[in-house]
Amino acid sequence: MKKAAVLLFFMALSGFAACSQPGDSTGARRTPVADGRYITTAHGNHVTTPIQVATTFSGNRIVDISIGANDETGPILDTVKNLLLPRIIDAQSTGIDAITGATMSSIGVRTAVESAVKEAGGKPEEWRIAQPRPGARVVLSGYDVIVVGLGGSGMTAYVKASENVGTPQNPIYPKVFGIEWAGKIGGNSAVAGGPMSINSQHLKTLYGLEDYSNRNALLNLWLRDMQADLTPAELAELNGDMAYKVDYEPVPRYQGGAKWNLIRKLIDESGASVTWLGNDPYNFNFRKPAAFFTPGIGQIVSNYGADQWMAGPNAQYIDDDALDLHKTVMFTRAVETAKKRNPGSDYKLELRAVKLAKNGDVYTVEADYRNGVATYMISGKSVIIATGGFIGNPEMKNHHFGGNLRSEAVATEQGDGIRMAMSVGAATYNIDMPAMVHIAQVRNILRDRDPRDSADNWRPTLTSLLLKPDNLLVALNAPNTGRDQYSTLPDLRGRRFCNEAGPNGIAFDNWKAGGYFAAIYSNDEIARMKTNGAKATGTVMFMGQGAPVAPNAAITDLDGILEMGKRSGNVVTAATIEGLAAELGIPDKADALRDEITRYNSFVNAGPKIDTDYGKAANMLNFPILTEFPAGELPYERGYTAVIGAGYYYGTTGGLDVNENMEVLDANRQAILGLYAAGQDSMGVLFNLNKAYVAYGGAAQAWSITSGRIAGAHAASSFAGE
Repeated sequence: MKKAAVLLFFMALSGFAACSQPGDSTGARRTPVADGRYITTAHGNHVTTPIQVATTFSGNRIVDISIGANDETGPILDTVKNLLLPRIIDAQSTGIDAITGATMSSIGVRTAVESAVKEAGGKPEEWRIAQPRPGARVVLSGYDVIVVGLGGSGMTAYVKASENVGTPQNPIYPKVFGIEWAGKIGGNSAVAGGPMSINSQHLKTLYGLEDYSNRNALLNLWLRDMQADLTPAELAELNGDMAYKVDYEPVPRYQGGAKWNLIRKLIDESGASVTWLGNDPYNFNFRKPAAFFTPGIGQIVSNYGADQWMAGPNAQYIDDDALDLHKTVMFTRAVETAKKRNPGSDYKLELRAVKLAKNGDVYTVEADYRNGVATYMISGKSVIIATGGFIGNPEMKNHHFGGNLRSEAVATEQGDGIRMAMSVGAATYNIDMPAMVHIAQVRNILRDRDPRDSADNWRPTLTSLLLKPDNLLVALNAPNTGRDQYSTLPDLRGRRFCNEAGPNGIAFDNWKAGGYFAAIYSNDEIARMKTNGAKATGTVMFMGQGAPVAPNAAITDLDGILEMGKRSGNVVTAATIEGLAAELGIPDKADALRDEITRYNSFVNAGPKIDTDYGKAANMLNFPILTEFPAGELPYERGYTAVIGAGYYYGTTGGLDVNENMEVLDANRQAILGLYAAGQDSMGVLFNLNKAYVAYGGAAQAWSITSGRIAGAHAASSFAGE
């Protein structure tokens, strides 16, 4: 049956190849293009730098495409080079689908190729031939473990599940199949810094260290930050391990609280995960452990490194290359090593799992290959869900967060695994909790230069104005208010939500604003900045669009910059506070906005200046926002201006409910036999529904590789050899 299905698949693909042969009638009907090599550019994923593409034509055909200067993310652009470019040449078409996981880079390259067609005298629309979708059906069965997703958690699940579950004398290597929607292995993990690792023996040996992390301090801090609830027996168990006192208001599990035992398990297993990956046969490179933001817990983050060793007093692996390519190399090498253990094991890229069914003890995953080229039906005894959460799914974000949060992540995180697991009875855990964010920027980032731009610097200047630490910022969206019965997050629309001058405050705290916020100005300050500049200016941690404006430097072209802000949907103006609230999409919060402005002004005008709400430094309480304007003629138009910003989120946290074996639980908190979840599909068990993802350093990456390793081990040992 398997051979027949595979034969059918290749017959269908043969039809695809035949209908796209160069020189067919479609190509003959195209407007001729002049032979030659054409250098064109188009914007991909990077916010400022376009992709340079060289396209060569000969005999009215594309004979070569190469990519030149760019600032795209290395491993993502690599999939475009390896997959998209040869497909465009083979099909003589720019209508080939974008590579999943590299959509923006793919669009940029296709657009540049079409620009080359136009420069060569052709018509781009004549080259947009849609790829055929034969709809072949492939049936694969008999797997011990099916891993859905091969990012960080899926990679470790696949690798661990492939290891020997027998004895050295009588080894048993499970038969494992991996499914990955993107065109490469690694997902967002391949562009992450690295995992939290608590006292990994591998790193201690490699770098000659004693215990480098304070395990008890980290566990104590995490449990307190999450207001963990422990039964008397659990508290006694924990106190047998370390001194701990519940001197706070605990939040019970299943009422928004974290699962304390899984926090402890992650901390205690994170070092073992790094040791496992760092040793033979996987040989991952990890840099020397380093501290992150939180004092008192030691050096807990171990970033991924490249192969080159840096000698000297701080001897260690060098940081991964500028393009992050070595992470993808390590992840892929580990999966290939695992695959070789059983001739029946395999994995497939560009394959999207869309349905999960359970018939008795057998699971079947239905998966779509390249948007209709083929449908796969893959059956096995157990399934590990590792699809990376749902930050790329607008519908799920609107449902769980009350808005379509902006994201800076691989778009394959569509919630497929969560939805499939729920279809067979899985329950969720803290799925409405805030997503992960460390970036704040203007609401709409424009990559292409508008020909109406008054100046090339309008983008970084607008960002500087948005993130000025002496601004008044107000929330424009409510987080998860009312979506979960245990949610206690306030609706702060029209009100402040953070210390605008705090360390990383706007970037880390914009989740309190529901992901969208605005800097409020009365127009007297706009006029002041034209002449005297901004007293304080803001900088962006990531996704910068150029050099920020210098403080106290006149912004003479501010009118043009604000006009471009309006055209891009990042600036609104109004004559009144009520009108401004309406322009900001919060007309019902006009009174709240006026009250907040009045209260903020009381801090600015006080002597001494004191912010009793958020503790903003006195030297950042610079200018009041006028609620009434002076009579008579003024050198500016009476009214208000707001610059609108957004958080750019890189992952969701809440997801499926799991136990210590990473088995998925149902609504009765019972394990669903043979179903597991790892990574961001199950990370909500570590956190509090009403609090943000922790900023200790590397927690999500540690959960990815550790939960994947545990899920793979348990699935393989439970189901292989039956």
